[in-house]
Order: sequence, then C-alpha cells, then structure tokens
Amino acid sequence: MRSIILFTTLVFALMAISSCKKEPAKPVPQQADTPAVVEKKVEWFVVRVGSLRLRSEPNQESDVVTHADEGAILAGTGKVTAEKDTAELRGMVYTEPYYQVTTTNGTPAEGWVFGGGILRIYEGPEALHPDLDKISRLTDFLKKLKPAELSSGGKAWNFVKQEINPADPATADAVYTLLDDFFAKMEVQGEFYTLTEGIKWENSDYQKVNEGKYAMKDNPVTRSLMENGFALATAEGSIFPVPDIESSWGYFSDKVSPAMNTYLRLTLENFRNPDADDGGLVIPLADVADRAIGWERLLKENPHFFLREEAEGHKNWYAFTLLMGMNNTPATTDEAGILGTEFLQAWKAVLAKYPDSELAQRVRTMMGFTDKAKGKMTEDAREFARSLVEN
Repeated sequence: MRSIILFTTLVFALMAISSCKKEPAKPVPQQADTPAVVEKKVEWFVVRVGSLRLRSEPNQESDVVTHADEGAILAGTGKVTAEKDTAELRGMVYTEPYYQVTTTNGTPAEGWVFGGGILRIYEGPEALHPDLDKISRLTDFLKKLKPAELSSGGKAWNFVKQEINPADPATADAVYTLLDDFFAKMEVQGEFYTLTEGIKWENSDYQKVNEGKYAMKDNPVTRSLMENGFALATAEGSIFPVPDIESSWGYFSDKVSPAMNTYLRLTLENFRNPDADDGGLVIPLADVADRAIGWERLLKENPHFFLREEAEGHKNWYAFTLLMGMNNTPATTDEAGILGTEFLQAWKAVLAKYPDSELAQRVRTMMGFTDKAKGKMTEDAREFARSLVEN
C-alpha cells in the first residue's frame, strides 16, 4: 500500500513538472524609452554703459560687430575668457573677463563684450527667468536719471515700489541687483560725502551712527539723504553717506530667492557691525572666520548663484584677513615676522570648528609655511595669502 502511495505521488509530481514545462513563457512587457528632459539654462545681462561694443574677438582691438544701448538685455552663450582685461568706465576701473553674448532686440547679433560693461541679472532655468518686461521698464527709467543728483535715489526707489513691485524671486533678485548697481554709481558720481562734511558732529554722534541709532530725520541734510536711499557710516574719524542696506533688506528680504536672501543678510551683517576702522580689524578673529564660512556656504549651496563673483570676493577677503590681518592689526607681532599668538589660536580654532571647509584648507597651507619656518611668516606664505585677493 505504501509503495502504491509513493508511486502515485511520483506520477503526480512528474505530471506537474511536465505541465510546468509545457506552459508557454509569459512575455515581459517592454517599456518604451523615455527621452531625458534637459532643462534649458539661460544667462541674462544688462548693459551698464552708454554704448557697449560687441566685438568679433575677446579683446579691445578686434572688429566691432554691433553696439548695445544702455539698459539693453543680452543673453550669454556660456563662453567667458580665462584672462581678464582692465578698462575704465564712467570713472570706475574694472578688471574683468570677456563674455560672449547675443543681442535680444531686433536681428540677433553675437559678439564678445568686456565684463565691466555688463551686469549679470539672472542665471538658471529658462522657465524661471525674471520678468523681462519689468526689467526693461526699470532699466529705461534708471538710465534717464542723473546719478550725481541726490533726488535720483528717491526716484529710483519710488519707481521700484510703485511701478515694478517684483512678484517672483527671479525678478526681485534682478531688481535688487539693478538698484544696487545704480546706487553704486551715485556714490561715485555724486560725491555726497561733501554734504556730511559740513555738519558739526558731536562725539556721541559717532557712536549713535555705529549703533544705527542716529536720528537722521532730525537734521535737514541727513533727512534728505535718508529720503533718497542713503544711510550713515563711520570710518577714519569721518561720518559719510552710504547706500542704505537696511532699506534693501526691509523691502527685498521676503521677495528674493533664498540665495539672494543669504547674500543680503551677510551684507547687512557687515553693515551693522563693520569689520574694520582706521585700517585696523575691530571684530574678533572668530567672527572673521564665521563670515568667511558664511560666504563659502552660500557659494557651496548655490554654485550657479549669479552674484557668485561678488560672493567669492567677500569670501576671499575674509579669508585673507584671517590669514594676514590688516595694516594696523597685522598677523605678525614684530619686524621679524613672527606669527602672533592670537592669529595662531584663531587658525587652530578654524581647523577644529570647520575642518572640512575651504577656509580650513587655506589655514593648513599657511600653517605649513609658518611651521616650517618656526612660526615666521615667510614670503611664500604672504604670496599665498595675497593670491586670494589679487586674482
């Protein structure tokens, strides 16, 4: 009986195996290849001089292809020279590379332009670019103003608030950049420091200005400065007007992109608590390191931020200051060039607090020079530090 059961079981097993072998294999459904969607990137510039030459080659001697008027919007091709050139534009000296661009009005023309003659206002996905109509309206308005006249500042701010009122981050970023650039022109061409030179300042006024507590509305001159977009700052025993970053922060901070918000916040930090006075460092070295790291993180987290050159400049300046100090607060303690204890401790603190940062790498390089020279600041060390701010 047991053998019959085993036989029967074997028969059914063989039948099952045979049945499995005869069942046709089910085809595996094939998915159609989905083409990868590549998001188009764009780069936009605004012409900042009267008539910008677009040249056939990236130099000042090549043929002129066409001209672009002040305020015109240019599209970048992504090509930029590694070498930089120096030129003076409207009383300011620029050392910049050449960019290949294309005009956006009329028949497109392509050429190379000097970087000092353009202002980058956007870089990123084409779908998120700023409102070019609003940008054009703003640039058309700004180029009609006279930067040397104080009232132009108030007119610029009023136009932005009443007529432009940017509603998206990319447009807000661009508007802030254009407004900031216009006020930089006002500083150079207006010589508004002459207005505050005629004021008889009390000793207490300097402290009030430094603390942001001076009542500008109480003096006719400073009230006029305030109403036209300027604040007060002190340096080397003087009080003078500067563009009011507090107003920029108050208006733009909740409108701009996260990257620009960080940029404004870091700029505001130095405005509220300046790092230097009378050629000397006036904040702790730990704060210098923290500010360098702040700019470094902005760049690391936003590698395509369109104001990256400016952010890079801030980052390198604070790194240089941490490594070398300033004229009246040098890193060395005597003529022999021995590194001061305070600076050495600050360097070690960076290695402990930010070991994986670019700043820490730079500190290690400097310590390599000074350790090899038994604590002396060698010429190689100085040359390395200078390279951070000279490039």
